Amino acid sequence: MSTTVNPLDAQELLHLALLASQESRHGAAITLLKHGLDQSPDDARMLFLLGAEHAQIGLYDRAIEEIGRSVSLDASVPAAHFELGLLYVMQGDGALAKQAWEPLVKLAEADPYRVFAEGLVRLVDEDLGGCIEELRRGMGLCAGNPALAGSMQRILDSALARQAQGAAAQKEKAAEEDNSHVFLSAYRTH
Repeated sequence: MSTTVNPLDAQELLHLALLASQESRHGAAITLLKHGLDQSPDDARMLFLLGAEHAQIGLYDRAIEEIGRSVSLDASVPAAHFELGLLYVMQGDGALAKQAWEPLVKLAEADPYRVFAEGLVRLVDEDLGGCIEELRRGMGLCAGNPALAGSMQRILDSALARQAQGAAAQKEKAAEEDNSHVFLSAYRTH
């Protein structure tokens, strides 16, 4: 039985996986990253990227496992903590999301990962106004990261829509209460 040896080293595989990912060739990126991890199983960068690729194709449990392992191997990558928190939010676990974002509080006050994490913590805590404020502030700080800006813009748009729905519901409720008062006052005069 012959075994084939991959002629590419882990660094080459990582760079090729990055290129495949940028071209939205998720299958190729995943294959390259798995080959790279065969050679270097504790490479935090490859684990993070593999998790990101799995998240892109909807395999969130795998993504959480891989990005979580990446963070445990190298806690110095803010993007990994941030993405892990987002995945936990998508899974409906706000407590684990907050835990994943805790290290981001130590970043500079103007770091977009810190600001966005603070905004998302407010969202988890049902503080929609605070969330919107922080996400807007973060948008002004992340000009150099269009992928992050795009993701946060989608969340900001969703939060703004929820806020508008809440305002409309409050107006409707107030109108119903006014109508009720009018009805009751008319009833009392008879």
